[in-house]
Amino acid sequence: MPVREKYCGVSLLSLLLLIASTGCDKNALIEITRPGDNALVNGLVEINTQSVSSSPLDSVQFHIDGELLNTSLSYPNTCIWDTRALSHASVHDISAIGFYANGIIAESDMISVTVYSNRTVLVEVFGEYA
Repeated sequence: MPVREKYCGVSLLSLLLLIASTGCDKNALIEITRPGDNALVNGLVEINTQSVSSSPLDSVQFHIDGELLNTSLSYPNTCIWDTRALSHASVHDISAIGFYANGIIAESDMISVTVYSNRTVLVEVFGEYA
């Protein structure tokens, strides 16, 4: 049975072949530096990454719950995530994929954050929306 799952518009098989053909550089690393794992977030959230490699990054893809949010093509590799429409106490996973000039692809560890909605807190304190 053919692989039909898509990852950011690319078939999983194509992505795996690309990774296999470029190899794996154990020194290539990308990590999410902000927000921290298990952080409470609200409003417009800045997501920052840091790269540790001897090669420069060409781009960084930012993913929320496995879906592509944004691609940064220049340093510093950051993006803004708008959480204002999300439910209070909802938990979301953030990850990043770094693409290096030498063809290496590095994936960050996934972090989880919880959305803290000011509007919900007003209901809890005052009994109605302001």
